[in-house]
Amino acid sequence: MPISGLFKTYESDTFLHKLDPRTKLICLMIISIFAVLLATVGQLICLFFGVFALHLCAKIPLTRTKYLYLSYPFIFLLVALGQGLFFWGSQVKPLFTIITPEGFLFGWDIPLLSAWLKIFPGEVVFYKEGFFYGLVQALRTATLLTAGLTLALTTHPIQILYALRKFRLPFELCFLISMSLRFIPQIMDEIRENFRAQKARGFTLKQLSLKDKLLATSQICDTLILRWIQGVRDMALAIDLRGFRLHPTRTYIEEHFFQKRDQVVLGISFIFLILIIVIH
Repeated sequence: MPISGLFKTYESDTFLHKLDPRTKLICLMIISIFAVLLATVGQLICLFFGVFALHLCAKIPLTRTKYLYLSYPFIFLLVALGQGLFFWGSQVKPLFTIITPEGFLFGWDIPLLSAWLKIFPGEVVFYKEGFFYGLVQALRTATLLTAGLTLALTTHPIQILYALRKFRLPFELCFLISMSLRFIPQIMDEIRENFRAQKARGFTLKQLSLKDKLLATSQICDTLILRWIQGVRDMALAIDLRGFRLHPTRTYIEEHFFQKRDQVVLGISFIFLILIIVIH
């Protein structure tokens, strides 16, 4: 399954799939508020695992979500470790020293490497406060990424258009958002198929020099951009032929109504939101 499958709606009959799209959008906004208000590692871990449990309830196959799971280690390593190295503040506690002014690496004198590490001015220190600050930001990022992709995987773009329109947003903006969710996977598939076609013709980037790689990539990108412009033109023509913006009100094939399950989910979500606001 290509990575573009991560953004395509997965049709199923689970509880999350049956929820009204407006309910899922409201819950996504509430989760975003939770991610901003909660500031400790323990609270954000609970929030992350709660959102992850909801994601598992959608029963999406592993082939569609493996790239999401693989992104978690990179998020935590890049954000948490990066903040631990580059965090700055008036009161910071070094957790350990990576490179000493003498060029020692983790306290070890490596003959060839230490002489080169002496070039760096000062010392490279890993800060405790920076690590926890980065961990907080990584948990927020992973939580919002999981919640957003769960919404995209369980809700068709047309349903998202319907929900946004019911929130009284301009139809043009709603249409733009829904079409973005629909065509991002298509664009990624076109990129993948283009490189596969070049490889089937015996053209491999690995065998080229850096200059030739950049030149070949630019030529491939030119072809893709022309295809995308043509696709946008065709879509604009189809939209005009169907009377886009011709009437102030529009009808929908499927009308959604709040069910009892939507009321229960929204009620529980707002109760937790009020509790978090009161506590803070």
